[in-house]
Formats: sequence, C-alpha cells, structure tokens
Amino acid sequence: MKNILTYSGSLTQKLKEVAKEHFAVRVLSEEFVELSPEHCLPLRLPYRQQVWCRETELLVDAEPWVQAKTYVPLETLQAEGKSILHLGENPLGELLFSDPHLRRTVFCFSGNTRSSTLYFYDKPVWIQETFLPVMLDHFDDYLLY
Repeated sequence: MKNILTYSGSLTQKLKEVAKEHFAVRVLSEEFVELSPEHCLPLRLPYRQQVWCRETELLVDAEPWVQAKTYVPLETLQAEGKSILHLGENPLGELLFSDPHLRRTVFCFSGNTRSSTLYFYDKPVWIQETFLPVMLDHFDDYLLY
C-alpha cells in the first residue's frame, strides 16, 4: 500500500480516475531556459545548459490540483522525445507512460512537492509536482493498492 505522494504510476491516470466530470491540463509556460544549479544534478547536466521547461497545472473538475514543472534536456527532444515540444494542452504523463520501458528514480520530497527523473526511451525528463491543498484533502489517508 502507498499513499498518493509516493505513487509511482501515472499521476495523470490517477487524477482522471477521481475526476467526477473532467480532467485537463492548463499550460502556464513553455520555453527554453538555462538550467539553474539546483536542477543540474537530477539531469546530470552542466550549469546553464539549455533545457525545455514546461509549467502546467493539472485540473480536476476545473480546479487546480497539481502544479507541475518539467525540465527536458535537448538530447531528450530527439526521436520519440520530439513530441514533448508539441503537447499543447495534452498531459505529459500520457506520453511518458506510453514507453513500455519507462523508468523513474526515487522521489525527493520537500513539503507537499515531489520530484523525480523519468527515463523516457532512456533519456532523462525531470518532473517536479506540487500537490495543492484540495488534492491533499481529497486523498487524505487514501491508500493505493
């Protein structure tokens, strides 16, 4: 048994399951940025390396439940990873979990925020997810099997 913060499956799929009416992604920004020092280690990239950064909110029944930030190295944006640039309002989780060999590192936690690196077709994608109070209230003491 696990609680929602340590659930390693598709968070997108889990949120779709609990939505009474609708699940959606609101894109806040998508742009190339220079990597900051705190993000170098998880991606094993040098400081100031250019990466694709996508900031979103995951909405359940029109209410934000999760704020997510994704950093994608340029090497990941080759081949299968190229579609990350064209997601628009589509969830990243659906794309990532389509890889039958997807691997995820252990989570790092800071309060109600978790982060981990996923390896999409063996290329790194670093994701930081902040669980907003409405989601934590919904999943309070909720266990996943």
